[in-house]
Amino acid sequence: MRNSMDRKRDAVLYANLAHQFGDVGFDGALPDAQWGAYFVMEALVPPGGGPPPHIHRNEDETFYIVEGQCSIRLSDQTVNAAAGDFVNVPRGIVHCFRNEGTSTMRMVLTYSPSGIEKFFEETLEPALDRRSGPPPNIQELADRLVAAGPKYGIEFFAPGASFTDAA
Repeated sequence: MRNSMDRKRDAVLYANLAHQFGDVGFDGALPDAQWGAYFVMEALVPPGGGPPPHIHRNEDETFYIVEGQCSIRLSDQTVNAAAGDFVNVPRGIVHCFRNEGTSTMRMVLTYSPSGIEKFFEETLEPALDRRSGPPPNIQELADRLVAAGPKYGIEFFAPGASFTDAA
């Protein structure tokens, strides 16, 4: 059984996420603290950063913008969000986001139910310093994300894909 020190260490362990589609750093709250109901993480997204279009088949996702601004693509529509905005993405909707600002954006992401944290644990490299830059092997990391996605109900699409038939 994991103790609270293990959970705190693990929450810091995934402090930085970077991949070819943009750099995303995050600090997650582990799901056993929420009894499996949800997983929460903070994302630090540099200008131009964000994931490629993708679908979560197992969980709903929400974005709360703390600092900065981004565009969030939901199916074939785009929503512009800024600090204080909250966007809900029901499971099964193709979506992605991109930091459209000139400084690092901070957002809180929530996934319900939990389970996606196993995807992050499997695909990400440990980073104990949230201020550190992206790892040098961005393409390798991107390949791991795409390869592991189906195991966790996540499907990635090409950046320019039309979303009308994807769900």
